[in-house]
Amino acid sequence: VFSFLSFSYIGSAVVVYQSSKKNLYENIDTTLYQGATLIDLVLTKEFHNKATTSGAISHEEDLENIKKLSKLAQNLNIAYLYSMVQYENEIYFTSSSATKEDFEEKKITHYFDKYDSATPSLLELLKNNTVVYEESTDSWGTFRSVLIPVTTDQGKQYILGADIRMDVIEENLDQILQEIVFFVTLFIILLSIILFWYRALLKKELNDIK
Repeated sequence: VFSFLSFSYIGSAVVVYQSSKKNLYENIDTTLYQGATLIDLVLTKEFHNKATTSGAISHEEDLENIKKLSKLAQNLNIAYLYSMVQYENEIYFTSSSATKEDFEEKKITHYFDKYDSATPSLLELLKNNTVVYEESTDSWGTFRSVLIPVTTDQGKQYILGADIRMDVIEENLDQILQEIVFFVTLFIILLSIILFWYRALLKKELNDIK
């Protein structure tokens, strides 16, 4: 009985973990999507109509965009918010947030910096015109990202993106796992105490009958 109940509870705990993991990813993806779509509200309406070639955006405007997106990313607890365009089969940033460390180390991504770590799904994004969620690694780290294809009223195509670091996601999953392990352990301890008490009571009753 003890083994059956323990295994049943552990099986239920596995189901709870998988459900919690699914809910966590759904919440993260929602945050990523909402964050990425807010980029268009932060930048000017005409920004992506003109941000298609090198030199189209001034250094001053680029710095202002970096500051705005960095503040938004910080408020949303998102690692990076950015937009990109595809030019001559290559991917270029048109805007990007920066972390505190990026500012301190002067590793800020500027307008029309080439993105050398473009994944196959990113390169095909505008052609397929489909929102993509993916996990990838580049020089900034390992992230879960959303990539959203957008077309302006003038027919200019660009990509909105948002990243959350995978180590943050893994920390959340570890916390969920620790809580489940705690309750499983507590259940098994309580079950052991109850069974021990029940056996002792049963043994006493049998002795009284004798």
